[in-house]
Amino acid sequence: QNKLSSCGEVQNRKLIPYILEMGKVMADFKKTSLRRHTFAEVELISPLKFKEAEAAIFVDMWQRGLLCGIGFMHSTGGSSPVTLAATLTLDLAESLFVCILYRLCYGLKKLWFQMNASVLDMKHAMFCFGRPERGLMALGMGQIARRFNAGLWASGVFADAKVTSCEAGMQAAFAPLYFTGDDLAHLRCSPKSRHGKTRGRTRGR
Repeated sequence: QNKLSSCGEVQNRKLIPYILEMGKVMADFKKTSLRRHTFAEVELISPLKFKEAEAAIFVDMWQRGLLCGIGFMHSTGGSSPVTLAATLTLDLAESLFVCILYRLCYGLKKLWFQMNASVLDMKHAMFCFGRPERGLMALGMGQIARRFNAGLWASGVFADAKVTSCEAGMQAAFAPLYFTGDDLAHLRCSPKSRHGKTRGRTRGR
């Protein structure tokens, strides 16, 4: 994909030559550029730590002229503070860091925020996907994005239920319900996006 979106997370730098090989096969077949079919993503270690292994993968891809995305997943009470407002603040800081890095390395002149946070189940030490707080934080970040006329990447349509059930359906419904609210009417979102992630971007008002 010739855009910054989640296409494939790389956790081992030794895999990059194989990724390039597959990308070249696809590029040759479609007679397009390697950049269009080769994309990697790494994760920050919250709060605000770009560790050596992930940074090396980013630099490797950048030096080859290929895109490397940077994502993060905050767990309220785990890798981020225990309040939703404080998690939003950390999320905003890391989003700005990523935007600055993209501007310096790739020349991308865009402002956009990520939101992929949820709460930590303190009893089981589990990142909860089906919690309403996940949608609330996406809604809050959407309001911030609207205030700055910025883009928004948020994920949803996940569930924690162990089996297909009404519980799973209700948990998966949280994100679309929040994203279709009046406060995020400025976003174009699709709950059927690839990987089950809801994406949106702002429109000028």
